[in-house]
Amino acid sequence: GSGFWSDSHISYHNYAITLKNSALKIQKIEDLAGHSVAAFQNARILLGTRYANTIAMAQYQEYPEQITQNKLLYSGRVEVVVADRRIFSHLNQQLGAAFNLQQELQFNNIFPPTAYKVLFNNAELRDKFNQGLAKIRANGEYQRIQNKYPSD
Repeated sequence: GSGFWSDSHISYHNYAITLKNSALKIQKIEDLAGHSVAAFQNARILLGTRYANTIAMAQYQEYPEQITQNKLLYSGRVEVVVADRRIFSHLNQQLGAAFNLQQELQFNNIFPPTAYKVLFNNAELRDKFNQGLAKIRANGEYQRIQNKYPSD
């Protein structure tokens, strides 16, 4: 779309998350083929052509409620979850005693991080956003917010 892009305000890093005891070898996107995979909504679009082509050969589902992915993985109903590490870890805190969170996870790093930006239809607003972002990065507030959501 046309407009004015902001500086990147957040970076997501998606992983192919598996239970360590499943001993799945996921070293590249193509290794997802033939497995059951649960991903976040629109992953098929956001993660590129290689991903889209590979998941056509997987038992694949996308979920709008990301906590569903955590439940499916811990209960052994899917082999692989595609999710941002911070979001996945944060959602674990909402899982009840029905799920064994002691199971060790494997975070397979097969996707590059994605920098997100905001599209403004007004250059002045975009500039204000960027100034505010720069300010909280400089004064440490940005880092304090990030630290509330540890990645493991």
